Amino acid sequence: MTAKNERLNTPFDYLFHMLEIGGKSSVTMNEVLAEAAKEKLPPAEADEERILLLVIDQQNSFIEGGDLGVPGSVQDTARLGKFMYENLHKITQVALTKDVHTPLQIFHPCWWVDRNGRHPVPVETVITVESVMNGEWTPVFSPARSLAYLHELKSGGKRELRIWPYHCLEGTNGVEFESQFMNLVYFHTVSRRSTPVILEKGQDPLSEMYGAFYREDGVASDANRAFLDSLLDYSKIYIAGQALSHCVLDTLKHILEHHADNRAFTESILLLKDCSSPIPGTEALTDAAMEEIVQRYGIQLVTAEGLAI
Repeated sequence: MTAKNERLNTPFDYLFHMLEIGGKSSVTMNEVLAEAAKEKLPPAEADEERILLLVIDQQNSFIEGGDLGVPGSVQDTARLGKFMYENLHKITQVALTKDVHTPLQIFHPCWWVDRNGRHPVPVETVITVESVMNGEWTPVFSPARSLAYLHELKSGGKRELRIWPYHCLEGTNGVEFESQFMNLVYFHTVSRRSTPVILEKGQDPLSEMYGAFYREDGVASDANRAFLDSLLDYSKIYIAGQALSHCVLDTLKHILEHHADNRAFTESILLLKDCSSPIPGTEALTDAAMEEIVQRYGIQLVTAEGLAI
């Protein structure tokens, strides 16, 4: 795969290797940054048009072959890498959301047991208020609060609680950002003198947190909310990452609902539709949700392949 940026001396194929997506990079970060330091790009702070690239949960757990690998994520990553390289001189800021968990969280198997003491099967198991009330599932931890959370989901019109495989566990390879993608992120950091913003989410044991700014129980992340307000500083915002059906979609909803009264701003948001994929089985719901967002807020769905910004 080739990419061109006549403003850069470092070739794309030096920084990004498709066969290494989800694995260890054969070029070290020190080598990447040494090349970045040789580039003669203007600093990001000099940009007249401020452009943000917001990438959702581009982590090893969500890459194919990972703990919760999203089908299509390898090709998504390849297209995202090419887009970043070709437009590196135009991207002012990179922001990354990062899912961070421990095993003992309400959406992981060890939190629940059935009547026979067995833990739920990930992905295919959905736990509802009714299934707890009738004894089908019992929380091992914080029983009263666990049931209250299920009631909150139901009354708030949220997704039902789905059990996920252990993923993005703190201190493991799964929680780390994908290596080839990060080669380009940090190449951008040094060549453009722009430190990436990292927004962690998902640490609360008693709530899911798909979107970057609010937990599923409605509680806001104060640190991340400050960034949500700062989005008005950008002329355009490009969004990509995994998975489209959950964390990308919900982060997008948080942004749009927060700035719902500012149509000029919501129309400045562009989703790189070929750099995100849904969880299998959610395709129709995801398409419907995206269509509604486009109609309501005027965001743009664009293809990263060959896109010059």
